[in-house]
Amino acid sequence: MYNVGERVLGTTTPLWTIVLALAHLLHAPFDVSALLLALAADILTAVLIFRIVLRLGYSLPTATSSALLFLCIFDYFSLSRSGMETAWFVLFVIAALERMAHDRWRWAAAAAALACLTRPEAVIVAAILIFSLPRSPWRARVADGAVLCPTGGARVVFALWYLGAP
Repeated sequence: MYNVGERVLGTTTPLWTIVLALAHLLHAPFDVSALLLALAADILTAVLIFRIVLRLGYSLPTATSSALLFLCIFDYFSLSRSGMETAWFVLFVIAALERMAHDRWRWAAAAAALACLTRPEAVIVAAILIFSLPRSPWRARVADGAVLCPTGGARVVFALWYLGAP
């Protein structure tokens, strides 16, 4: 429902909206920008899948096949070609998993935070990351988990200030 003069959040994908707005400021057409950004994200996702499979101890041909198989999923590419944020969401989720596999927890948290700004359901990824933090000294775990706070916190503060609700 839209009421004139009432403040509403018009997007569930703030990061994608900001990126496309920046592309528009550069006089790039929305449809072309969205397609190129999605295709770039898909290529990066394939590279990360390749790295994850290698990290799991599989052979080079298996890692290559896995990445190529991802690039051949037709239904997924229908979403990528749609101009929606799906490719970026998948990229950030896979990036968080890849960083977790390499014990790079702060980078994993940063990727999870970007996923949260791309799609709201990424909160699940953030929760998994927090519960997966290694049994290290509590200060290190707090520092790793705190990477999520500025990104999510900024969104919540803005929503509370502008909309009156998170």
